[in-house]
Amino acid sequence: MDIKEFSDDLKTIHPEIHNVIRLKNKFQNDIKLVKLELLSNTFREELLKTGKIRANGLIFDIDEYLSPATVLICTKCRGIGHFRRQCTQIDETCNVCGHNCPDLRQHQCSNINKCIHCDGNHLSNSIKCPVIKEFRADLTKKLFSNKPAILRHNNNNNNQENQNYIHNTIDYPLLPLSQRPPTNNTSVMNKLDEVLIGMAKLNESFERIAKKQYELEQFINHKNEQDEYLLNKVEQLTLSNNDTKENMIKNEKLIKNLILPTLELISKFLYHSNLKANGVDDADFKCQIETKRALLDLVLTGKKDCI
Repeated sequence: MDIKEFSDDLKTIHPEIHNVIRLKNKFQNDIKLVKLELLSNTFREELLKTGKIRANGLIFDIDEYLSPATVLICTKCRGIGHFRRQCTQIDETCNVCGHNCPDLRQHQCSNINKCIHCDGNHLSNSIKCPVIKEFRADLTKKLFSNKPAILRHNNNNNNQENQNYIHNTIDYPLLPLSQRPPTNNTSVMNKLDEVLIGMAKLNESFERIAKKQYELEQFINHKNEQDEYLLNKVEQLTLSNNDTKENMIKNEKLIKNLILPTLELISKFLYHSNLKANGVDDADFKCQIETKRALLDLVLTGKKDCI
């Protein structure tokens, strides 16, 4: 059954019903019972007397709803029905093991649950304690049994006051007229429309700013990627340049230490081979050999590059 349809039908038939609440179990699941909140105490007494109510073409049983009363538990002696400041016990009682001690901060608790009311395996202030449950049930019944008498007493007092009351218009003078001019709803609505339009424009500006910011972030990320790529290339070129320098140094040493001395020996050999059989040398070849040897000497002494 739909609870809303059921509630609407009840309120239509019985205007004295203020609200219909579906009850839940301890697991917060809906159950079949509902609670009626009433506006009239007389109607409540009639329902409890008949024990029936009609809705959606059906008849349902009615019973009195007893709301559980709040039980006071002393934090000093763990007793039921009073506060700590009203407690007459000198020592304090441990809520876990149930032992008494002058100061709980110095108490060596065994950490074994033992209720002081029923000796059960739970804390002394636990709502699961059967003694506390029984005390709460008795207190709830006592409160509800005294409620009709209190209501009747209040109704009698109200009736007596109503009988002694005499209405006199002089006792209620007219209130002064309002000094504020009447509010023009049209101007207020126009102002609200202007505010809404301004907020819409502001939202559009925020969206444009957010879009620009996103594009700027994308540009910065792309630039960072390009910078990182260029740095890697520069690092690779630097390493390649270092390798080239090392190779040039090796080649230079090779030329100075091996090739140039070899050329020196070859030039000397050619110079001596230039002598003819009769002991006369070729002047032109001799001049060329001496020129090349002079260049080799300059290279070997470092006064001229080897190129």
